[in-house]
Amino acid sequence: MMLVIAMTLAGTAKASPTTIAVEPAQLEVDVGKSYIINITVTDVSHLYLWVFRLRWNNSVVQLNSIVEGSFLKQGGTTALLYTPLTIAEINAAGRITEASCTLLMPVPGVSGSGVLATLNFTALAIGTTTIEFWEDPPSFEGKTILIDDTAASNPIPHTEVPGSVDVIPEFQASVFTALFLLLALLVVVLKKTVWSTSRKNHIGVK
Repeated sequence: MMLVIAMTLAGTAKASPTTIAVEPAQLEVDVGKSYIINITVTDVSHLYLWVFRLRWNNSVVQLNSIVEGSFLKQGGTTALLYTPLTIAEINAAGRITEASCTLLMPVPGVSGSGVLATLNFTALAIGTTTIEFWEDPPSFEGKTILIDDTAASNPIPHTEVPGSVDVIPEFQASVFTALFLLLALLVVVLKKTVWSTSRKNHIGVK
């Protein structure tokens, strides 16, 4: 009995729960620059369909595009849908009301880890925003949904991991030039001071 319990505990310790995450979890970008956010899944079994709802501060960043990742495509032909229907509408709301993707044929689901979707953003203004999954019951229930390939289309238990983006001022070349000139001037002044002091000491010794 003790051996069975020990083996069970060992198996539990090794088990990795399924997650759907924003990656990278933390990102720092210059204002005006574009960057990539991936929605990833980890340690999933027989995934046939996924859904997520995502939001952010639309005064800090804006979405440029959303494309399907490579993970579910491993199982066959897929279809990606999202609402609102246009990127302009998404940016006006600061959120994707729903993005979903499914395999289109009665084929086995996909197991493992990978990228579900790739989102391209541009940093609009200095500040910080979360990139988080959201729900608003009763209209929108479930921040994320993962469905398996069984006839019953069972939901796959999982956890969500949000992300955040810090938008910082772009380091201007003119600032670098000014700092370089200031440093050069400081070096000249120091050299002159050292030379003058050395010369006075030399004269004093004579």
